Amino acid sequence: MAKEEKEMRKGKNLIILVLILIVLIVSYAFVSKMNKEKESNEGDSDANIISVSSIDKTGIDKVNYVNSLGEVTLVKKDDLWKYQVDENANLNQVIISSMLDYVSDIKADKIVEENSSNLSEYGLDNPGITINVSSNNATTKVYIGNETPTGNAYYLMINDVKTVYLVDADIFTNYNRGLAELISLDSLPEIDTQFATLLSIDNKNGVDIDFTYKSSGEEKEIIGSTDWYISKAYNYTVAGELTGIQTLLKSIAGIRFTKCVEYNCLDLSKYGLDAPDSNVTFGYYVPEEELEEGNTIPKFNYGSFKLYIGDKDEESGSYYARLEGFNSVNLLDAEIAEKILNIWPFEYVSKTLDLVNVDTVDSINIDVDSISNTMSIERETQPNEDGTETVTNVFYFNNKEVEQNKFKELYEKLISIEAAGEIDPAKESQAEPYLQIVFHRNVGIDTFIVQVIPYDVNYYKVNLNGEELFLADKRAVGEIVDAVKNFK
Repeated sequence: MAKEEKEMRKGKNLIILVLILIVLIVSYAFVSKMNKEKESNEGDSDANIISVSSIDKTGIDKVNYVNSLGEVTLVKKDDLWKYQVDENANLNQVIISSMLDYVSDIKADKIVEENSSNLSEYGLDNPGITINVSSNNATTKVYIGNETPTGNAYYLMINDVKTVYLVDADIFTNYNRGLAELISLDSLPEIDTQFATLLSIDNKNGVDIDFTYKSSGEEKEIIGSTDWYISKAYNYTVAGELTGIQTLLKSIAGIRFTKCVEYNCLDLSKYGLDAPDSNVTFGYYVPEEELEEGNTIPKFNYGSFKLYIGDKDEESGSYYARLEGFNSVNLLDAEIAEKILNIWPFEYVSKTLDLVNVDTVDSINIDVDSISNTMSIERETQPNEDGTETVTNVFYFNNKEVEQNKFKELYEKLISIEAAGEIDPAKESQAEPYLQIVFHRNVGIDTFIVQVIPYDVNYYKVNLNGEELFLADKRAVGEIVDAVKNFK
């Protein structure tokens, strides 16, 4: 009995295996058939593409097209495409070459209707775009009508032969351009910002500010750690913060327009550029590429550009702009335009307000809470046999000699007052100074006075030689006062 059951199980297993094999064979046959049908269909699809018109692209010497934006005629001269009305217009040769690809070899997905008696059905009685392509003394006319109901395709007709074709949307897209879209965008010269000397921003409705590079001068004698200074934004010149200014310079020197809106604009008032919201002047030096014989130091030529920013284009969010010397109106990205229009001078101010070079100081008077202290440096100069001099410094606090390290540690505290904000002009503060530091100097401006005056619960205002612009944090000032009081 057990033997018979075993034989029966073997039989059932064999039947199952046979059925699985049959299923696999049928599945393989089905997949093979589908693949063959797919390959056949793909072959049929390629075979169904219709060649409508073929023109030697290299022989095309003139293209005229009319669309809803106007009429444009392009002519080829000395292997360059020119705008027939104004051959000085700087056209984008790459864009034009791409446009020619779509008329030199026109292919259709299918013929919609031959010898059509109702072209209006396809928008071909009054085409949206008409293109005339001249090549080897022959002209081919291309008419583009309506978009198909399903989209991404258009009806097309060639040379007044009333055969209507269905073509891809690319030909419509390429010829639905105005002249402005064919113009190469105005661009700034290549500028190495390490040779920048001036950035001047005059804003009609905002802050005016000048950034000026100075390698010497009255300001640099006091604050010698920077080469950039800010003027016009405040009622006196202040030191600039190098990193922030360099970032701004690179942003403006790297400006690239995103689109030409109008070529050779005759009415700038349409774009707010007759009286711009911002005038930007950028000055820089350019080293000559070739050195004079025997000279290892390059000569520098001065260069500059002016940028004008007008109204905001509500559709794109960008701003209308143009460069001096160009009549094209372009779009400028909103991020850089608004950085200029809404510039905040304090962002670029060197936050250390009293960074007086110790080598220019002979003595310092410090008054805190009606207590006066004096720091001084005596310099003794001795000649050397080789003609050089050795300078020996002796440091004093309240007329007592102190160690150099301790003296300089306190001095670094004194020159660490940092701007934490700007004074509100509408807020008056007539209190007496809480802290006063007077630097007696041996060059240039002989006295530099710093007064720290109560302002509110969080800040003191800082008076620098009679000028008040910035606030200092009370806690930071407290650390300076403690350092003076605890000095031994």
